[in-house]
Amino acid sequence: MPDATAIAITRRQGLLALALIGPVGVLAACSSSAEPVPGESSAPTALAPADASAQQETELMALYDAVLAAFPTLAAETVVVLTALRDQHAQHREALGGSANAAAEVTAPADITAALAALVSAEHVASRDRIRACVDSPDPETARLLALIGASEAAHVPALRDLRT
Repeated sequence: MPDATAIAITRRQGLLALALIGPVGVLAACSSSAEPVPGESSAPTALAPADASAQQETELMALYDAVLAAFPTLAAETVVVLTALRDQHAQHREALGGSANAAAEVTAPADITAALAALVSAEHVASRDRIRACVDSPDPETARLLALIGASEAAHVPALRDLRT
């Protein structure tokens, strides 16, 4: 029988694993095996919420890029987590049908604690915005996608908070 301490993982390792595996579930949930109803358009009817959300994903990516660029001496583990979360936003944008539009220039706070707080705040706002867009979406598939992305963004908050400790 293996020693319990040999297989135990730290909270940080668990959050990192979740951050790296999370996009697989979101992207898998994005694909639908449902057949279109005859006579209905296959194009989503809720393009505005998806487009606005895709643009916000681009802005989140820019904020992560700014933080990573502003603090080149971050611990490798922190860089891995921030990069993984940033990459999830790229996957969210792609799932929403967004393109690689340029985001407004973003400057990271000068202090790493403030930069991480800015990321936490941005993730809170994004999660709330996805839930609002989900509720307002007349298209069930778009609503489902927005709900999954909102859940993913909400899960980013504890991963970021764990970096502050």
